[in-house]
Amino acid sequence: MSHVNEYKIKLLVLWDILCRFTDEEHPMNTDEIIEKLGEKGIASSRKVLAADIALLNEYGYEVLSFKKKYHYYYVANRPFDTAEIVLLSDVIKASKLTASQKNNIISKLSGTLCSYQAMLISKNIVSFDKGKFGNSSFIYSVDGIERAINDNKQISFKYFDYDEKHNKVYRKNGKRYCANPIIMVWNKDNYNDAIHTEDTFKKKLRTMLGHLCNRKGWKYVGVWERSPKKQRLHFHGIFYIPDVTVLGKMTDVESYSFSERKRQITKQSEYFNLHFGRNDFRPIENKTHIGEAVAYILKYIEKSGEKIVYSRGLPQYFISDIMDDDIAGRIGLEDKKLLLFDDFVCWDEGCYMGEVSKEVIAQMRKSN
Repeated sequence: MSHVNEYKIKLLVLWDILCRFTDEEHPMNTDEIIEKLGEKGIASSRKVLAADIALLNEYGYEVLSFKKKYHYYYVANRPFDTAEIVLLSDVIKASKLTASQKNNIISKLSGTLCSYQAMLISKNIVSFDKGKFGNSSFIYSVDGIERAINDNKQISFKYFDYDEKHNKVYRKNGKRYCANPIIMVWNKDNYNDAIHTEDTFKKKLRTMLGHLCNRKGWKYVGVWERSPKKQRLHFHGIFYIPDVTVLGKMTDVESYSFSERKRQITKQSEYFNLHFGRNDFRPIENKTHIGEAVAYILKYIEKSGEKIVYSRGLPQYFISDIMDDDIAGRIGLEDKKLLLFDDFVCWDEGCYMGEVSKEVIAQMRKSN
């Protein structure tokens, strides 16, 4: 591209990049923007980029910024809010247009959003019925629940009824309900957020895992943990999942980690997204990963004081003193492991328990 043409088109391409790839949750730093411009054949530098963004702001194309280690930029104001796109998309889905016409119009609407927002809204709405949305103030409730789903946060709200004089009468004496939103459902002219309380979340997850262990051969060990900032209940676990029993489709989801200051890709199960909300799966591919996973679980046990939970059928390890006469040899790295004879004797803190057997093992102290 010639220098003259590059100069003419640069601001337009820059604005397009910022609109398509940034929002409040997904800012881009200077180097990332320069890289994107380079992919379009446009050269830039940090100093020139800062001047170009200042020029956009001067002419009413608002680009917000903040500084951590690097300068970050993002576009916040758009023709439609996320909640407005969600509402309009459901109206279109409920229409009598053909599937291709619906997809074409929804694609045009989603094009006004950041690519990350467009991807997220398609996951959180299920259309069961045709109908109309409510009044304008309802949009803000939809937007709040949508953000809570995507940010993996709890919501709180008050229920009320109207008395004969049309005054609000709050349930539970005005106390707030707290819940974990999972998905929003458009049904009979309204949105309903399919939610779990902590009790139902625990009960349903443990019931489902129990069925998977009994019927599909899954095994797991894990711990419950409440995040200190968001106060949201999580389950951290290590799972053995036979290949043929994976539930639903595993999807690579890209997001931005402010703690690590970089974009990250996590694997999420569509089945767990539907029934329990946000989830992250990471494959354990070698012994190092096993050690890291165990350390991760132990960290939450120590931090929260929660008891470990696990499926039936896991191998258990017992504690026993070992006599020299029972050692057949030493194995492993630096000979730290002992190979024992099949008829070794079990001792518990100096107390003779008997020759190893199922009955004796049942009496021994366990390490897990």
